[in-house]
Amino acid sequence: MNPPRPTFEGLKGQYQEINDAFDGASDDAGRLEAVMMWDRVRRTYTTWHAIAGLKFSQNTKDEKAKAEREYGDELSPKVTEFNVDLMRKLLASEHRPALEEAVGTHAFLLWTSEVTTYESAIQDDLVIENKLTAKHTELVASAEIDFDGETYNLSGMGKFTEVADRDIRHRSAKARWDWVAEHGDAFDTIYDDLVKVRHGMAVKLGYENYIDLGYRRMTRVDYTQNDVEVFRKQVIEHVVPLVAQMYEDQKERLGVDPLMAWDEPVYDLTGNPRPVG
Repeated sequence: MNPPRPTFEGLKGQYQEINDAFDGASDDAGRLEAVMMWDRVRRTYTTWHAIAGLKFSQNTKDEKAKAEREYGDELSPKVTEFNVDLMRKLLASEHRPALEEAVGTHAFLLWTSEVTTYESAIQDDLVIENKLTAKHTELVASAEIDFDGETYNLSGMGKFTEVADRDIRHRSAKARWDWVAEHGDAFDTIYDDLVKVRHGMAVKLGYENYIDLGYRRMTRVDYTQNDVEVFRKQVIEHVVPLVAQMYEDQKERLGVDPLMAWDEPVYDLTGNPRPVG
C-alpha cells in the first residue's frame, strides 16, 4: 500500500474547502456533507500516516521509510491544528443540535475533549514528542541478541518464553534483559525527555501536570482519573489475591519453587509445550 504523500498546502486547501462548504451551506444537509468531507480527508490522511509509521517500524534502517516518518512527525501537529479549529467551529455552531443528531452525541463529546489538548503554543513540542517516540522505536528495533549460536531481535527472542526447558527460558530472559540494561541510559534519556516535554505541554495548556492532559489525549470521555483510582483499589482487593493463588497453582503444576518471571508464560507442561525454533 502506497497512498500518496500529503502536503501542507494541499491539506490547507482541503480544509479551507471544508470550511467554505460548511459556512456556505443553506441547510442542515449541506452542513452535514461538509462534515462528511472532513471525515474523508481525515481518513485519507490518517491512512497515509499509519502506513508511514508501520513501514518505519518494520525496518527502522530503511532511509526512505525513516524520511517519510520524519516528514509525518513535522506535518501531523499542523494537521492537528486544522482539525481542532474545525472541531471548535462545530462545537460553537448554532446548527450544532441538528449536526449532533446526525453524527451522534459521542462525536461531540470526543471533540469537546480533543479541543482542550491543543493550542498553537505546543506545536513545536508535538514535533519533539514525535521524534522522541521514533527514537524509542529505533532503539528497540536495533536489538541484536546473541543466543545459542544465533542472533535475534527482541521479537525473535519471544519464541523462547514458552519452551518446556526451564534453563532455556531463564537464559533467554537474561539475554533479553541484559540487552535492555546495556542500553538503559539511552532508554532513560528518552523517557526523561518525554516526561519533560509532555509536562511542559500540559503547563502551557493550563494543566497542573500531564495526568489530566494524558486522559484527554486518550479521549477518555466516559470515565475519569477518580474512576481509575476506584478500579485500581478493586484490582488490589479482588484480582491480586486471585492471581496470587493462580501462581501458587502454576508453581505446583510446573514443579518449580519459587516461580520466577521466566516461568510465568508456561501454564502447563502436560499439553504440547512450544518447541524451540
